[in-house]
Amino acid sequence: MTENIITNLVEFIDSERIQLDMLIQSVGSIKSEEYKDDIRLAYNELRLAKCWLGKLKGALGTETPYKVVSEVKDIPKTAEVYEGDIPSISTEDKLNAVNFLRKVILERIDALFTLGNIISYEGLGTEEVQHAIKHLHQARFYLGFELGNMRDSQIPDK
Repeated sequence: MTENIITNLVEFIDSERIQLDMLIQSVGSIKSEEYKDDIRLAYNELRLAKCWLGKLKGALGTETPYKVVSEVKDIPKTAEVYEGDIPSISTEDKLNAVNFLRKVILERIDALFTLGNIISYEGLGTEEVQHAIKHLHQARFYLGFELGNMRDSQIPDK
Protein backbone atom coordinates (compact mmCIF):
# COMPACT_ATOMS: atom_id res chain seq x y z
CA MET A 1 0.00 0.00 0.00
CA THR A 2 1.49 3.34 -0.97
CA GLU A 3 2.08 6.11 1.55
CA ASN A 4 -0.45 8.30 -0.29
CA ILE A 5 -3.17 5.64 0.04
CA ILE A 6 -2.42 5.17 3.73
CA THR A 7 -2.54 8.94 4.30
CA ASN A 8 -5.93 9.15 2.57
CA LEU A 9 -7.28 6.19 4.55
CA VAL A 10 -6.11 7.67 7.86
CA GLU A 11 -7.73 11.01 6.99
CA PHE A 12 -10.98 9.20 6.18
CA ILE A 13 -10.77 7.20 9.42
CA ASP A 14 -10.12 10.39 11.41
CA SER A 15 -13.20 11.96 9.81
CA GLU A 16 -15.29 8.90 10.69
CA ARG A 17 -13.99 8.95 14.27
CA ILE A 18 -15.06 12.60 14.58
CA GLN A 19 -18.51 11.68 13.23
CA LEU A 20 -18.72 8.86 15.77
CA ASP A 21 -17.69 11.25 18.53
CA MET A 22 -20.55 13.54 17.49
CA LEU A 23 -22.90 10.55 17.82
CA ILE A 24 -21.39 9.62 21.19
CA GLN A 25 -21.92 13.15 22.49
CA SER A 26 -25.45 13.26 21.04
CA VAL A 27 -26.50 9.97 22.62
CA GLY A 28 -24.93 11.14 25.88
CA SER A 29 -27.14 14.22 25.79
CA ILE A 30 -30.40 12.24 25.63
CA LYS A 31 -32.37 12.67 28.81
CA SER A 32 -34.04 9.39 29.71
CA GLU A 33 -35.90 9.28 32.97
CA GLU A 34 -37.01 5.66 32.94
CA TYR A 35 -34.83 3.52 30.69
CA LYS A 36 -31.29 4.74 31.09
CA ASP A 37 -29.71 1.34 30.38
CA ASP A 38 -30.46 1.23 26.65
CA ILE A 39 -29.14 4.77 26.16
CA ARG A 40 -26.01 3.93 28.17
CA LEU A 41 -25.46 0.73 26.18
CA ALA A 42 -25.86 2.58 22.85
CA TYR A 43 -23.36 5.17 24.12
CA ASN A 44 -20.83 2.46 25.02
CA GLU A 45 -21.28 0.67 21.68
CA LEU A 46 -20.53 3.91 19.84
CA ARG A 47 -17.41 4.39 21.95
CA LEU A 48 -16.28 0.86 21.07
CA ALA A 49 -16.86 1.49 17.35
CA LYS A 50 -14.67 4.59 17.60
CA CYS A 51 -12.02 2.58 19.47
CA TRP A 52 -11.91 -0.07 16.75
CA LEU A 53 -11.34 2.62 14.13
CA GLY A 54 -8.45 3.88 16.25
CA LYS A 55 -7.07 0.35 16.31
CA LEU A 56 -7.43 0.29 12.51
CA LYS A 57 -5.21 3.37 12.32
CA GLY A 58 -2.61 1.40 14.26
CA ALA A 59 -2.92 -1.50 11.81
CA LEU A 60 -2.17 1.01 9.04
CA GLY A 61 1.01 2.03 10.86
CA THR A 62 0.03 5.24 12.64
CA GLU A 63 1.41 5.79 16.10
CA THR A 64 -1.03 5.77 19.01
CA PRO A 65 -1.55 9.04 20.90
CA TYR A 66 -2.22 7.01 24.05
CA LYS A 67 1.14 6.50 25.72
CA VAL A 68 1.67 4.71 29.01
CA VAL A 69 2.06 7.39 31.67
CA SER A 70 2.97 7.33 35.33
CA GLU A 71 0.64 10.11 36.52
CA VAL A 72 -3.06 10.70 35.93
CA LYS A 73 -2.43 14.31 34.91
CA ASP A 74 -0.36 13.05 31.97
CA ILE A 75 -3.10 10.87 30.45
CA PRO A 76 -3.57 12.15 26.89
CA LYS A 77 -6.88 13.61 25.79
CA THR A 78 -9.14 11.61 23.52
CA ALA A 79 -8.14 11.89 19.86
CA GLU A 80 -10.50 12.94 17.06
CA VAL A 81 -13.10 14.79 19.11
CA TYR A 82 -16.17 16.52 17.67
CA GLU A 83 -16.03 20.15 18.77
CA GLY A 84 -19.36 21.46 17.44
CA ASP A 85 -22.48 22.18 19.44
CA ILE A 86 -24.51 19.26 20.76
CA PRO A 87 -27.93 20.38 21.99
CA SER A 88 -29.37 18.70 25.04
CA ILE A 89 -32.16 16.41 23.90
CA SER A 90 -35.25 16.80 26.03
CA THR A 91 -37.92 14.18 26.60
CA GLU A 92 -40.20 16.00 24.14
CA ASP A 93 -37.56 15.88 21.38
CA LYS A 94 -36.46 12.36 22.14
CA LEU A 95 -38.47 10.49 19.50
CA ASN A 96 -37.15 12.64 16.65
CA ALA A 97 -33.64 12.60 18.08
CA VAL A 98 -33.49 8.81 18.44
CA ASN A 99 -34.86 8.32 14.93
CA PHE A 100 -32.32 10.80 13.55
CA LEU A 101 -29.41 9.19 15.43
CA ARG A 102 -30.38 5.75 14.13
CA LYS A 103 -30.39 7.17 10.59
CA VAL A 104 -26.95 8.76 11.04
CA ILE A 105 -25.55 5.51 12.48
CA LEU A 106 -26.80 3.67 9.39
CA GLU A 107 -24.97 6.24 7.22
CA ARG A 108 -21.77 5.60 9.19
CA ILE A 109 -22.24 1.83 8.72
CA ASP A 110 -22.50 2.36 4.96
CA ALA A 111 -19.34 4.47 4.98
CA LEU A 112 -17.48 1.79 6.93
CA PHE A 113 -18.63 -0.91 4.50
CA THR A 114 -16.99 1.13 1.75
CA LEU A 115 -13.86 1.50 3.87
CA GLY A 116 -13.90 -2.24 4.55
CA ASN A 117 -14.01 -3.00 0.82
CA ILE A 118 -10.97 -0.78 0.21
CA ILE A 119 -9.06 -2.18 3.17
CA SER A 120 -9.86 -5.82 2.36
CA TYR A 121 -8.47 -5.29 -1.14
CA GLU A 122 -5.19 -4.30 0.49
CA GLY A 123 -5.40 -7.11 3.06
CA LEU A 124 -5.16 -4.92 6.17
CA GLY A 125 -7.51 -4.05 8.99
CA THR A 126 -10.57 -6.04 7.98
CA GLU A 127 -11.11 -7.33 11.52
CA GLU A 128 -11.07 -3.82 12.95
CA VAL A 129 -13.60 -2.55 10.41
CA GLN A 130 -15.89 -5.54 11.06
CA HIS A 131 -15.78 -4.90 14.81
CA ALA A 132 -16.57 -1.20 14.31
CA ILE A 133 -19.54 -2.06 12.08
CA LYS A 134 -20.79 -4.63 14.59
CA HIS A 135 -20.74 -2.07 17.41
CA LEU A 136 -22.56 0.48 15.26
CA HIS A 137 -25.29 -2.07 14.55
CA GLN A 138 -25.55 -2.80 18.26
CA ALA A 139 -25.82 0.92 19.06
CA ARG A 140 -28.72 1.12 16.56
CA PHE A 141 -30.34 -1.88 18.23
CA TYR A 142 -30.13 -0.27 21.66
CA LEU A 143 -31.60 2.96 20.34
CA GLY A 144 -34.37 0.85 18.78
CA PHE A 145 -34.97 -0.70 22.20
CA GLU A 146 -35.26 2.83 23.54
CA LEU A 147 -37.99 3.52 20.97
CA GLY A 148 -39.81 0.45 22.26
CA ASN A 149 -39.37 1.70 25.83
CA MET A 150 -40.88 5.03 24.81
CA ARG A 151 -43.85 3.26 23.19
CA ASP A 152 -44.37 0.99 26.18
CA SER A 153 -44.27 3.90 28.61
CA GLN A 154 -47.32 5.37 26.78
CA ILE A 155 -49.42 2.21 27.08
CA PRO A 156 -51.64 2.36 30.17
CA ASP A 157 -51.41 -0.52 32.63
CA LYS A 158 -54.14 -3.11 32.20
